[in-house]
Amino acid sequence: MDSRYTISCAAGFDESQTLGLTTTWVGYDSGEFVKGTVEIRSDLTGNLLRAVIAHELGHAWSYAYMSSGQRQQFASYLGMRSWSGGDYNTMPAEVWARTQATCAGWPDGFNRKQITCAELKPYGWPS
Repeated sequence: MDSRYTISCAAGFDESQTLGLTTTWVGYDSGEFVKGTVEIRSDLTGNLLRAVIAHELGHAWSYAYMSSGQRQQFASYLGMRSWSGGDYNTMPAEVWARTQATCAGWPDGFNRKQITCAELKPYGWPS
């Protein structure tokens, strides 16, 4: 993981269904990654814990290793106007993190919108 991210455990979040949270700061003018945090709920175990870590690291990876242009191109590929547009199921940032986690071997198990691993490659995913 990029050293500009910190990762930690969290006792909980404002919403009980939140299992992890990645917060990323980007440059105001450039939209490029500056720093970020990854928090994982501390009461998770087993495969759920692994899937949440993979998902949140997918968010971190997308900012640390993709340009703002690549994120926008991916959003356009999904038919969305912006990386953070849409709801939880259709938001490009979430589709990216879910798909990347699945490609790394840790699907979330909730049958939410994803694409194939091959579809990630043009945007920087090396699988």
